[in-house]
Amino acid sequence: MCFSAEASFVAAAAVGSVGVLGLRAVREPRELVLATLPVAFAAHQLAEGLTWRQLDAGQAVCQGPSVTAWTVFAWALVPVWLALGVALVENDAGRRRVMRWLVAAGLATAPLWLWQATSGEVYARVVGGHLEYPMPDPQMGWLVPVYVLVALGAPVVSTHQWLRRLGLAGAVSALATVAVSLYPWPSLWCFAAAGLSVLIVVHLRTVSLSAGDRPAGPSPPRAGSPRRAGGPSR
Repeated sequence: MCFSAEASFVAAAAVGSVGVLGLRAVREPRELVLATLPVAFAAHQLAEGLTWRQLDAGQAVCQGPSVTAWTVFAWALVPVWLALGVALVENDAGRRRVMRWLVAAGLATAPLWLWQATSGEVYARVVGGHLEYPMPDPQMGWLVPVYVLVALGAPVVSTHQWLRRLGLAGAVSALATVAVSLYPWPSLWCFAAAGLSVLIVVHLRTVSLSAGDRPAGPSPPRAGSPRRAGGPSR
């Protein structure tokens, strides 16, 4: 929902660069789902830039591959992708169970979002300086609170501080999106995507640095702990 093609392309380049840093910080396979999300955000912004180009050419509305790609990612993939990525890096068993239920809710509703996005009726139009993608079936509006719960619930309950901050930032972004839909303000989704991507990368790099600081061998004895003077104990 950036406010011009140029802003979308700049956001795509910036978020893509951040995403590369995140991928380089990956130390375990379970981090890959979360680490690839910023790169997907970059592709998402690129698709919107292409939509802007078509609308700048004089079209009142835009339909086609770029709009479909944008809506499939934003509506059907983001909540499951984010919730699954956070669940995979969670170490607390109890919180991970909650996240699995959220992932299940996202998977259950994803086909409905996918049907909306690929129905052939979805389109983009310029409203108040930003792009709007109306849901083809307004009666499916009940999906929105489920979407927010799945996408933000997992980060909010995470034990990782930077992922909790991502959840809070996502809540602010959701409120801003609602405000944009009610008032003629330029959308700042591209900046929200950049901010969320930065928080993901900061988390990955923080975990990576913490793991890199751990000694490879046995932990040294703590100060004040007794030492055995003789050979190995029997």
